[in-house]
Amino acid sequence: MEEGVARAVDGMDLTIKHGSTLGLIGESGCGKSVTAFSILQLVPSPPGRITEGKILF
Repeated sequence: MEEGVARAVDGMDLTIKHGSTLGLIGESGCGKSVTAFSILQLVPSPPGRITEGKILF
């Protein structure tokens, strides 16, 4: 197993208006779960780590 940084999700931008609902769909392994865990601040550390970005509610 190689060590180093693997960017699970890179460059996502979402805007969800008040009262709207978002459904996140995509192929297996595309980052849906990592995105949801990141929004909810549930990324297990270690091995995961959020290195940059922001979420505004």
